[in-house]
Amino acid sequence: MTDYLVKPVKSDQLERMLLRHVAMLEGERVEPPCRPESEPASETVAKITDYLHQNMAKALTLEDMSRAFNFTPSYLIRLFKRETGDTPINYLIRIRVDSAKKILLLYPQEDIGSVALRVGYEDPQYFSRVFKQATGMTPSQYRRSGY
Repeated sequence: MTDYLVKPVKSDQLERMLLRHVAMLEGERVEPPCRPESEPASETVAKITDYLHQNMAKALTLEDMSRAFNFTPSYLIRLFKRETGDTPINYLIRIRVDSAKKILLLYPQEDIGSVALRVGYEDPQYFSRVFKQATGMTPSQYRRSGY
């Protein structure tokens, strides 16, 4: 079980957390909150999407995202999917592909490998596969189409 409290700790929050832990130890199934209780899920998801946009060019993993927000990977996926209908990884792929589309059209002289690096993919072939899966065409085909 992963729980945390944000300082300054309020006595009622500490009490609720302790009761959840006692209930878990006694065998009752209680879902622990993995975010500050004062912060609505939508605000947390907004922070996650901002983080993804700001860090999309980095090699991010689900574990990196989870660590950044002190969540377990499974909780991060559940929370994000409940609010957006998509997983954080799929959302990241979508913003990377959208950024790549813009770069491909704005900078026609830039090679595909450079575009891949700019949007967070070290392997241009993997980038091309992901791009084709998302758009139905390779990055080169997309560039030629002029969408």
